[in-house]
Order: sequence, then structure tokens, then C-alpha cells
Amino acid sequence: DIGAKLGRPVSDEAALDARDLARGNLSRGKLKQARVSGYEPFTLVRALNKLAESRPSIRGDAVAEIHNADESVLTLARKSAAGNDSPHLWVMNLSGKTKTVKLSLAELKRELGWQSVTEKSLEDILFREIKGSARRPSLKVKGDEVELTVEPYDYMILERR
Repeated sequence: DIGAKLGRPVSDEAALDARDLARGNLSRGKLKQARVSGYEPFTLVRALNKLAESRPSIRGDAVAEIHNADESVLTLARKSAAGNDSPHLWVMNLSGKTKTVKLSLAELKRELGWQSVTEKSLEDILFREIKGSARRPSLKVKGDEVELTVEPYDYMILERR
């Protein structure tokens, strides 16, 4: 395996880092229960891993911050350095309140290559991976800005369709 080739053999004991878990071992039964019950952190990580397998821009390192005035909402442009995948806008509301942020269309064009944005042109591909159905963000285009409304603690990976 890759760990052995790098001189770091991997075992179940070596993989457990209780500092991160802060709760000790995770039994196979609890893991299965998390999967079956749809435990949100489990389904989120699973969906991100699945997207990363097939989408170079999800795992790529070409990342740029898209400016918005609200520090509790993170907006990032992410694209494949090789240009072999659609670019994405990552949006994360880290607060417990619904937030509306304004994004510059010029900045979206510069960082993502999006020539235009309309109320119907963006889709949340992370939601599609988790729920199996489409979700469009709540947004309005006003002049040279996009107003994007994000629910408390919500996260999206937006792709232009």
C-alpha cells in the first residue's frame, strides 16, 4: 500500500488520532448508525469525497476568495488548475442567522470565468450529491452584483449550468 511505500505503514491503531476525535474509538456499529440515520457530518464528508473522486476542481488547489462584506459567510472560487472541470463557487454561512451577501459579477467572471449569472443559472452540486435532487440558491442579480441569501449554517458548492 501507499503508506508502506512512503515508509509509514498504516494500521487501524496508527490511523486513530484521539486528539481529533476527542471521544475515543468509533465502533463499526456507530459508524453504520451514522450512515443509516443520515447523520449530517457523515453524509457531508461522504458527498465531498464522492465529488472529489470525479471532479478535479473539488480537490484542486486553485482557490481564490471571492470578496463579500460579511465575515461570517465564506465565499471561495475553486477551479481545476488544468482547466479540465467546471469551476465552482463554495459558499458557507458560519453563523446562526440567515445572511444575504453581495458578490461582484466582475470578480466572479475573473475568478470563475462566469460570463453571466441569472436566477436560474446556478445549481448546488453538493446538495444534489447528498439529496439526489437539484437545489438552486436564493439569489438576485442587481446591476453588477449578485445578492446571495444563505440560511444559517448552510453550505453550497455552486456550479453554473
